[in-house]
Amino acid sequence: MKTISFMILILLVGIPCLAQNSDQPNKQEIVALAHKADEAVTLFEQANKSADPFIPDSAVKKGADAASTAHQLVGAITKNGPSAYALVSLVIALNDVTFNAAVDAQTISRKAMSAATAGQTVNLNALAAADSLNAAQSSCKDVSEQIGHAALRLIKAESGPMHNAAR
Repeated sequence: MKTISFMILILLVGIPCLAQNSDQPNKQEIVALAHKADEAVTLFEQANKSADPFIPDSAVKKGADAASTAHQLVGAITKNGPSAYALVSLVIALNDVTFNAAVDAQTISRKAMSAATAGQTVNLNALAAADSLNAAQSSCKDVSEQIGHAALRLIKAESGPMHNAAR
């Protein structure tokens, strides 16, 4: 009786545990993350436009180009489905957007600090633009991390059978 109870316990607990061993992200999860990334990039584009009067034109163009690249990658992932290459490419594009937002916010903040220390009035619209850029930076960074983790899980799941076959 103990043997049968033990075997039933193994079948009921052990086999479902083996089935759950795969941590591969599904297509819906990746597409949802891609849409979240698209929203974060759109938030950056809005912040980039509000910062336009306070940063160099080259910085505005660089930010717009980075955002465009991220949008294209999101579209490709949504259309073609997830791949490790596409996810890593999106993480890199999001990191470019994040970097642009950080640099632009810092540029605005430095100008505001210089004006304040010189006894000049600080433009509150400039500070609001810097705040918007900081919010966009944070949003892009957060979704980039989530996509990076999903990419690592996808790579692990895809390389698992090859690694096991090599043994």
